[in-house]
Amino acid sequence: MMALVQQLTQELGVNDRQAEGGLGLILGLLRERLPAGDFARIGDALPEADALVESAPKPGSATGGLLGGVMSAMGGGGLAKLAQLANGFSGLGMDSSLVARFIPVVVTFLGDKGGADLAEKVAGILKGE
Repeated sequence: MMALVQQLTQELGVNDRQAEGGLGLILGLLRERLPAGDFARIGDALPEADALVESAPKPGSATGGLLGGVMSAMGGGGLAKLAQLANGFSGLGMDSSLVARFIPVVVTFLGDKGGADLAEKVAGILKGE
């Protein structure tokens, strides 16, 4: 099991499937919002990043997207993406409030592996900026 998934399961009390799915959802948002070079740095820090994104629940599937779609239609870009994350987490059987608990773990891990500047960019995106 990869170190970040293990850390999420231990610190947050989620199972492996939930940790991998939630991480994949977060990484999917980052892949969408970061310049390709910055996401490549995430891939260097976390070689499984692309596989996690591909295996995560898809926005608009049965696991979520309605609230995010409504917010996008209303012009809430960053907030809409966070709403999609919350919906995806719910689809994995987790309370949507766990998004806020995943974020600092992911940011700290990426900062440790990819540098403070990468962590700063990631944190900005995950705060809806």
